[in-house]
Amino acid sequence: MCSNMRQSSPQLDRATPKRRYLIHISSVVEASDNSRQYLLSIQPWTSRLRTQTERQKRFISDECALAETLNPLLPSGSNVRDVLGYIENDGGFFYLLHLTSKEAELLGWRT
Repeated sequence: MCSNMRQSSPQLDRATPKRRYLIHISSVVEASDNSRQYLLSIQPWTSRLRTQTERQKRFISDECALAETLNPLLPSGSNVRDVLGYIENDGGFFYLLHLTSKEAELLGWRT
């Protein structure tokens, strides 16, 4: 069983530049053993509809690993477990997060 405690993220320098990223989380059920993995897609957010940005993906093994990875990056009081019902539906769930380049790398973004 995983911990329900929210871990705080390391203190970052306030001058560290942040960029907005669109995060999409969905679940994938393995047919062979009915286990569930989470697919996290990340891309820089753009307000221009014409602009296509590259999307990068990362698989996360289970709910505990998802919470350990994402919760420290969410706003205070937010918990990814609160939206698991949406994540596990066909459409998944979206977050728009302000992240440093190091935080984006934790979610699978590679420059």
